[in-house]
Amino acid sequence: MHRAENTDSVERLTGIIAGLRETSSVLGIPVLAALHPRTVFRLRDLGLEVTGGVRVLPPLGYLDFLGLESHAALVVTDSGGLQEEAC
Repeated sequence: MHRAENTDSVERLTGIIAGLRETSSVLGIPVLAALHPRTVFRLRDLGLEVTGGVRVLPPLGYLDFLGLESHAALVVTDSGGLQEEAC
């Protein structure tokens, strides 16, 4: 998650984080959130905590990210490039 329209809007960012928590709860799986550093800073600025089965990951290298993605049950992203790769 990195797009300004998602991270600069308090309502959208709060909703996305709530949706990730709900996804973890309903599916009974952990959600690993590989968030862009600017998104992490924005969450901190707003005082929003990422909790409830969602774990924020530090920045990952490309190959590490591909390994994580290849074992994912589900991929949620606002990145066009990642959408193509996830297929």
